[in-house]
Amino acid sequence: MARIKYASIVSDVSGSVGSATFQRSLYGPILRNRPRNTRAGTASQLKARSVMMQCQYAWRALSVAQRKQWDQYIAFSGASINRDRGILMSGHSLYLKYNFHRLLRGLSVVNNLIYISAPQWPVIDYLQTSPTYVYIRFTGNLTTLNIWPTLLLSPKRVASWSFSKQGLRFMLDTYASTYYLGYTNVYNQIFGRPIAYADIIHYQLQWWSRTAPILSAIQTGILSAQPYF
Repeated sequence: MARIKYASIVSDVSGSVGSATFQRSLYGPILRNRPRNTRAGTASQLKARSVMMQCQYAWRALSVAQRKQWDQYIAFSGASINRDRGILMSGHSLYLKYNFHRLLRGLSVVNNLIYISAPQWPVIDYLQTSPTYVYIRFTGNLTTLNIWPTLLLSPKRVASWSFSKQGLRFMLDTYASTYYLGYTNVYNQIFGRPIAYADIIHYQLQWWSRTAPILSAIQTGILSAQPYF
């Protein structure tokens, strides 16, 4: 750590140079090593950052006319910010949010918009489980609606607890049929144990259209696991 004395030419200094940074202390300005960030992030966090960078680069590559289309599309889709349904998102925010989740699903980026009517969004019917399977049944036909869900599940909760977002983790489905989606492997990997019969699980669900940036309102709730047979 070095102390700094000002001269007639230099009257103040701040900021960083290389691996050092200027700071003020009780004893005057000092020069010290800049702290290094040792938290590299988990594999999931690193992947999310990489995907978001791809979305940002894709947005920068859009023409002025394409960006204007996204801004105008908000009035049609009515997409709002999370904390206030009365405040609409910007075209830029909708582009990043929609394409971020598309890339996570292994789908390509959508640059040019099409207008479609909102599908009939399914809701969760029930959760079935066994020592080797976790399935969630939905009310709608998943194969004909051309949609996909963002589903977050919790570990086992106490039956008397009210719904809480704490501990919810993203579930990437690994199996799909007409009315079911499977979450066996991803749930076990995240929480280290399968869902047992009668376990109480909290969830958060949102649907996305595969053909246009239309998404449903977030649904939350509590499920009691039923036996799979």
